[in-house]
Amino acid sequence: TGLLRLDWVITDEHTLTVRGDVTRSTQDATRIGAFAVPSFGGTTRRTGGGVLASLTSRFGNEVFGGTLINEAKVYGNASGNRGAPYVQIPAARVRVTSALADGTAGVSTFSAGGNPSLFNDDTQDYVEGTNELSWQSPNGGHRVKLGGLVNASRYDQWTAFNPYGTYS
Repeated sequence: TGLLRLDWVITDEHTLTVRGDVTRSTQDATRIGAFAVPSFGGTTRRTGGGVLASLTSRFGNEVFGGTLINEAKVYGNASGNRGAPYVQIPAARVRVTSALADGTAGVSTFSAGGNPSLFNDDTQDYVEGTNELSWQSPNGGHRVKLGGLVNASRYDQWTAFNPYGTYS
């Protein structure tokens, strides 16, 4: 995970802020049970990042003796998750029943082959724009704001549960 921010005072009236963030995580050997061979697992990955740009402008003593402040922002991000089994072959499960010393039966399931639940991939994108105009009274005791927000998002998902079947 990382974050970077840059603030630039362009003039006494204008300030530009740019921020970027990124994240990534990976998990290997996931979804392996106590009675499964290592090849039954897989890898999951999560990635993402975004960028923000903000411009703040101050215009003094122009309207009713107060200060006008305009703040415009644009933000966008993208993220994704992916799961993949180590091997892409049918899954196999073997149920073993054992007679226990107290006369009861114990049942265990051993798993091998490809993991049927790790086939997934999803992505999400988001973008947002805002603009806010405000008037601040001369002594700073009052502030009136008017603003707008526009955003759009997209989500795509692909999941295939047990695409190669399971033998038991």
